[in-house]
Amino acid sequence: MTESMLNIILIVLLLLGFVTGLKRGFILQLIHIVSFAVSFIVAYMFSGDLASRLRLLIPFPDNIQQQSVASFVFDSGTIEDAFYRMIAFAILFFATHIVLRLAGSVLTALTELPILRQLNKWGGGALGFVEVYIIVFILLYIGAVIPVSEIQTPIQQSSIAINIVQNTPYLSSAIQDLWTQYGVM
Repeated sequence: MTESMLNIILIVLLLLGFVTGLKRGFILQLIHIVSFAVSFIVAYMFSGDLASRLRLLIPFPDNIQQQSVASFVFDSGTIEDAFYRMIAFAILFFATHIVLRLAGSVLTALTELPILRQLNKWGGGALGFVEVYIIVFILLYIGAVIPVSEIQTPIQQSSIAINIVQNTPYLSSAIQDLWTQYGVM
């Protein structure tokens, strides 16, 4: 996959997020974003505990050279620690997100009020873009940790992917700290 191909895929995903948000509307999209934020916080707070348990269940591949993997993302820490934290983070994040989205879908009846319909639509588009951006951000970080050159090379060669991973306010440093400083919160 070339740099331009990954850049095109990322741009299309972000546009699809905007269009999806337009269709969902502001209120439903807000429910999705709030559940996203709460899921991130839950995963951030409890991934260390789960990671230590996952070490007992999932063996770390022996043949990985820790120095070469994801060096463009991580400055310190070991890939093994990041590997278990990433898996724990993903499990907690997606489980919490699904539960909260199901619970929040009850509030969507408010979106049919005539006065709110247009504002609801455009606000939803903006929030849809933000939601997909955060998903893409997390997937790119996960891809950077997976020790497979077919995944890492396109990410390292994509200017958009590198920019998302390294320059997203707050999230770039928070994820790097979370996944590289095992056991430290």
